[in-house]
Amino acid sequence: MPRQTRSINPNPEVEPTVVIAEIDGVGAPAESQREPTPVLAQPVASPQPPAGKLGQIYRLIAAVGGATVDDLVAATGWQPHTIRAAFSRLRRRGLPVVLATDAEGRKAYRLDVREG
Repeated sequence: MPRQTRSINPNPEVEPTVVIAEIDGVGAPAESQREPTPVLAQPVASPQPPAGKLGQIYRLIAAVGGATVDDLVAATGWQPHTIRAAFSRLRRRGLPVVLATDAEGRKAYRLDVREG
């Protein structure tokens, strides 16, 4: 039985696009004759607090003592596993959420405010 093959290009009427890069040094001025390229500083985007219940969680963990899972469950009405999933969403948005234990053994989620 012969092998069945597929065409690489499913639409043969459309020509593939070819990108040709300019080769540095060919027809370009010498390195010493080039004008310096200005480097623009990119502003560092600070993460924005989200809206809705995710924003409510953000505000509670941004407090000085942070917030326990029980505090967050009471505030949002969500189940504990949903609260923990919300932390992963906050982390994906660039917010530094950490779980910290204080001297009394209380585990609270808070924002990590350590410098650099």
